[in-house]
Amino acid sequence: MSQFWKLIDNKCQPDDLVRLFDKLEKVSKSTWICLNGYSQSKKVDAVKIYGNFFLCFYCLLTCLRFLTIALVQDEIIRIVLGDTFIGHSEHMLLNIMCFGTSAILVSVKTAITYGEFRSRLQILQFFSHLRSVKFSTFHSKQVNDQKFRRLIFLLGRSLHTFIYIACSSIAIIHIQAMIRNPQISREIFLFQLIWLPWANGTFYLAGLAVYWFFIHVVIFISFSVQLMDSAIDATRELNREMMTNEHEIKVIERKLYRLYKSQNDHYNQIDLFLDNFSSSTFLSFFMGSFFADLSFFCGNYVGTGNFVIDFVLMFLGTIIIANILQYALFASGSSKKIENFRKMIYHILRTSSNYHAMSLSLKIKIKFLTTLERMSIKKIGFYVGTLFCMDKYYCVIFLLENISLYLLFVSNITKNQPANLEMD
Repeated sequence: MSQFWKLIDNKCQPDDLVRLFDKLEKVSKSTWICLNGYSQSKKVDAVKIYGNFFLCFYCLLTCLRFLTIALVQDEIIRIVLGDTFIGHSEHMLLNIMCFGTSAILVSVKTAITYGEFRSRLQILQFFSHLRSVKFSTFHSKQVNDQKFRRLIFLLGRSLHTFIYIACSSIAIIHIQAMIRNPQISREIFLFQLIWLPWANGTFYLAGLAVYWFFIHVVIFISFSVQLMDSAIDATRELNREMMTNEHEIKVIERKLYRLYKSQNDHYNQIDLFLDNFSSSTFLSFFMGSFFADLSFFCGNYVGTGNFVIDFVLMFLGTIIIANILQYALFASGSSKKIENFRKMIYHILRTSSNYHAMSLSLKIKIKFLTTLERMSIKKIGFYVGTLFCMDKYYCVIFLLENISLYLLFVSNITKNQPANLEMD
């Protein structure tokens, strides 16, 4: 295992990560996720932004295509529309699942496009700054710095894995459906060969946009966790210096002021993140978790009889739930560390008041009391939409909710099986 991490560490040097961020930005521009990339400093060209909205509309039509296929009984119409699941007993359920999944993808894709149109994706400038300083902005411990770089490397490389698996799976499924269906004619085969790549291409672009979005969400939250670790270590060290009178009070005040400023800047970044990504996070979290459970259940427990389709369903469910779980775990960890930092600052202020020799200036006390007031009025952390801050309590609730939902699917299928056997 140590050899594996050594190999990863060799590939996540600052220059390597800069090149990785360059590739991620290039992907966002070439696939119309964010037309301005990380800069977001200039107004997007009107033609491009309206073209991106048209792409979102075309993705919506693809989404409605799945619903139409699920509701239509005529097999010829379903073949013409490109039904992948003709011949499968659960073709209606599978098409409804594709409709639900594509609806989530289109919603998040449209939310990102609208955010860029309204110039409300300034949080992406954070990634541009991170790249420009070669990932050396938060002066954390070497261990924390190493973990953060590993995470960026693994997430960035996973995007390329997603591209390869998604493209090959979609191609294989549709080629199988076109070749194995005995009712398909040469004319319909050629017709599907021409227009289905366009329909499936939009589905792929929407999925890529959502995955790209979630990668950056997790990177930002991970950065927050590392920054809070550094702040807690610095506060603990300052508390020790105050108790031992190691430095003059003015030196400690200067350190406290720098700490106060860096933390408030970070809290402002979190607020900007929530303002830019609240709707996308809400859609991904609630709708995404439901369809992740459903697709994993259909691929793993029900089965379609087609290995490729079952694999894609399980892959889709796993990749969605893994990203949402990453958000929940990282966000709850960040919330806990912010809470610990608040307690440590309160302890420093209280210690300073009790010991006259270590009394802090009124200016420093007011600044930190203002920060504590800000924390008490609204809990600082990463929210799901604007509903609740993701902490350890809600993280456990989320895990239990997904497990219970999966068991509910299993129990309903199991309960219906004896009745079906009796009818046979």
